[in-house]
Amino acid sequence: MDGESESCRCHLLIEDRYNDLGDGQAEVALRAGPPGDDSLIGRKLSDQSWAVYGSRSYVERSGRPTTPDDLNGRQWIGFEEPIENITPAGWLRAMAPDCEIACRSNSVLGLLFAIQSGFGAGLAAVPDRRCGRGYRARH
Repeated sequence: MDGESESCRCHLLIEDRYNDLGDGQAEVALRAGPPGDDSLIGRKLSDQSWAVYGSRSYVERSGRPTTPDDLNGRQWIGFEEPIENITPAGWLRAMAPDCEIACRSNSVLGLLFAIQSGFGAGLAAVPDRRCGRGYRARH
């Protein structure tokens, strides 16, 4: 570029749905999970750990899960499009196939807010770093 600065415009979209890079909806994306399209080139930036959380009122009412078997048959805040196929949603379907979905969220932040509000609808799988102290189903 020979010392000249090129003009670059950045439009930041933060949402849970995947924009279609092949369709020109975006040129670059940071995504949690697999790229979802074999024609895309990507690089893993980090691992994201998820944990099971529940509001204090739910845990006091229903007990604290202590083993993976304790997750089945409980009330959960479930995943809905566009996040129903992310890895943690598949984990929930595999680990707790007989759980009761008390409500659903179409965003990861919605899962977190449902827990933090004390709504008490059930347990939820959320990114571990997002929840913070006071919301873990385990202490």
